[in-house]
Amino acid sequence: MRVTLIALTVLIEGRIAAAIAYTRYKNVSSDVVMIGAVLPIHTSLNGACGSINSLGIIHSEAIAYVIERINNRSELVPGVKFGFTIHDSCSSINSALDETLNLLTSKTPQKGFGISAMIDGSTSTTTIPIAQLLGLFRIPLVSFSATHPSLSDKTQFKYFLRTVPSDIYQAKALIDILSYFNWTYVAAIQSGDVYGRDGMSAFLEKYKNETLGRCIAGNNVIEIPYPGATTQDYDKAVDKLMQPYVINATVVVAFAQVETLNGLLDAIKRKRDRDSITFTKEFVWVGTDAWTDSLSTQRLQTARNLIGVVVEEIVNDNFNAYFTNLHINNHTDNPWFSEYWEAHFNCSLNGTNTSLLCDTAHQSLATGYNADILYLAHAFDAVYTIAYGVQDMQRRVCNGSAGLCSAALTKGIFNAVTLEGDLLFQHLLNVTFGRKDARGMVSFDRNGDIPAIYTVENLQGSVVTSVGKWVNGQLPALNLSKPVVWNQINGSIRSFCSAPCNSGEYPIPVAGQSSCCWTCSSCTGTNPYSDGKLCQHCAVGTKANRNKDGCTPIVINYEFFSYPWSVISITIATLGIVTVMIVGFVMLINVNHKVVMASSRELMTLLFVGLFLCYCMPFVFTATPSPAFCAIRRFGIGFSYSACFIPILVRVIRIHRIFNRKASMIAPKFTSPFSQVIFALVLLFVQVIISTLWLALERPQRRVHLQSSKRRD
Repeated sequence: MRVTLIALTVLIEGRIAAAIAYTRYKNVSSDVVMIGAVLPIHTSLNGACGSINSLGIIHSEAIAYVIERINNRSELVPGVKFGFTIHDSCSSINSALDETLNLLTSKTPQKGFGISAMIDGSTSTTTIPIAQLLGLFRIPLVSFSATHPSLSDKTQFKYFLRTVPSDIYQAKALIDILSYFNWTYVAAIQSGDVYGRDGMSAFLEKYKNETLGRCIAGNNVIEIPYPGATTQDYDKAVDKLMQPYVINATVVVAFAQVETLNGLLDAIKRKRDRDSITFTKEFVWVGTDAWTDSLSTQRLQTARNLIGVVVEEIVNDNFNAYFTNLHINNHTDNPWFSEYWEAHFNCSLNGTNTSLLCDTAHQSLATGYNADILYLAHAFDAVYTIAYGVQDMQRRVCNGSAGLCSAALTKGIFNAVTLEGDLLFQHLLNVTFGRKDARGMVSFDRNGDIPAIYTVENLQGSVVTSVGKWVNGQLPALNLSKPVVWNQINGSIRSFCSAPCNSGEYPIPVAGQSSCCWTCSSCTGTNPYSDGKLCQHCAVGTKANRNKDGCTPIVINYEFFSYPWSVISITIATLGIVTVMIVGFVMLINVNHKVVMASSRELMTLLFVGLFLCYCMPFVFTATPSPAFCAIRRFGIGFSYSACFIPILVRVIRIHRIFNRKASMIAPKFTSPFSQVIFALVLLFVQVIISTLWLALERPQRRVHLQSSKRRD
């Protein structure tokens, strides 16, 4: 709403007052494509411009450098030259919007060319309203530093592209790093702005997964206000990191601006200085591209352990030579260059302080210059994207004719001549060109995003060093080419809330904490076991193993001979066998004695065999069960008893027939010893048939019958 009101105010009231700008364009007969840029040349100080921002100055010179090179290639876009106007946002949203409107209302004196495309080098917080404002006027915006995921939404930011990866990919890269080191419990910190909140939201959406055992310490994110955080805000954040259970998280993921990390690390240093004995906690910081390689040496010493991702940067030796050769005496186009010179050498050009007077004759920017400039290569890509987009538009819309045809032009604000925004944006989306470095091709998807490539950096000693890369679409995406080093921590880093419970224990969740936090309690009940997660009871026939993490089958020990009744029965059976053998031996040696003969010695022999088998059966019943012994039990018990009782039965029948016969001198038939033996064997054979049929119809086998005991849980 604010963006729309500002735009309407400008259209009604006219131009905003002229602002300081870094402007250059060819005042020639060629058609001119003007490129506008809003860069944070200064920092923000209480809503106004603060000190000079060296990164903003370098980016402004990078844009000028690339445009100059493009203009020197007349074959790139024949009959067309590129100009630029760079304004200072002072790292403030309000200033950025004001300067954007200043750009939109400006045009060249010759032919009245206005701004056809914009380049932005601000944070996402500032870029979002700029993109919304430019969308009202259908002016494409190419950012080389805004990474917020929402900028990919073409329903809100129809004319937006960027040459840096979206934070969606950055979140994936951070998660891959956490997974690589098996860090499942981490503290999360975000700055209280669009970048911090939405970046952390994208991270949490993919990271939090209780199924995989991944949690956020304290079950919520620690937010630090931005901008405007106070010392108390940072101290409170440190206190939250030291709360019970949260303190167990060694790893801290911070989606935040560099100013937020500066304040947080300063708060940690204050606490260490005050409580050096009790405050011994060491953190491992996982950083984003907003701050991983932007911390001062002093704050890196406070952090001690750091791993993070930054967008891939390539050192451009040609530009570095160009920039370091710039001198205050011959470079007057850039209105902020003198201020940068004073800040770089900590001197004064106007002579107000003679002790710090700049010695320009002996000073060179090569002194103290850091060749590794954040987003420098991406700023180059942004300029080349516009140039190649205009080239493609000229070829397709103007049929390759030199200059800009009427079909490609339109009237903008205050009748300024600009490229038709919708046509230009479509050709920008279709741009594909090769970089002159190791990063490969530049191309955009339908959301205006480029393929994501991050450099993984690690604090080793006091220097942040590249240890690998993360490339979206590559398997695996994370590739660490150098060993990762941890300072002040020996061995591998572990970050968890609660250690796994031991066998025979189960976890009890801690109220108010994440699912990764618990206390352990022993399993209760009958025959319990657990894998450290869930108590269970062993099934009937099994018992808990020694570690109480599973069940093992109960081994059946046959100890019948150790029981008193077994011993008694075996003893009696042994005595019986001995007695039978003695009596049988006596009968054998007196086989022709009249007493033996009178007792039907043939039937008595069968009786003694039955008695012998009966006394043998206790040994079979007390032996270890097996199919063979089961068969002997079944067959033997009936056979042995039949062998005992059949001779008695046959003898009784014989006596009955003899003494109850009618008066006659003729002996009854079939009363001879031979007949009695045949009769007894026939009856015994019946028993054998019955037992055999039983064995055939129901095959003997061993079965284990278990009786479960009552459980009291």
